[in-house]
Amino acid sequence: MNKNWFIERLQYTTDNHKFIQYATPGARGFFSRIPIAELDNFRNWLGKGNRGLVKIRYRGPRSNVPSARYRTKITRQSTCLKEDATHFSVYTL
Repeated sequence: MNKNWFIERLQYTTDNHKFIQYATPGARGFFSRIPIAELDNFRNWLGKGNRGLVKIRYRGPRSNVPSARYRTKITRQSTCLKEDATHFSVYTL
C-alpha cells in the first residue's frame, strides 16, 4: 500500500480538513499525532474494507500512569495502552 491512496482519499472526502493536517508526507507513517478523540471518526473515514491495511499505534504516557503498575519494565517503556493514549499514529503493515 502506498501513501498515494491516502492522499487521493483525502482529496475526495468532505471531512478531509480533519485529517489532512495530520498527514506526514515523506515519513514512515501516513498520519501522526491525531488526537485520540478522533479515533472513531478516523476509523469511519477509513472504511471497514481498509482497516486491515494499516496499523494504529497509540501514543502518550507509558510508565507514569496507574495502568503501568501491572506491566513489565520493558512494556512500560516501549508501548502505550489505548486507555492511556492521548494521540495515535497510522502506519502501513
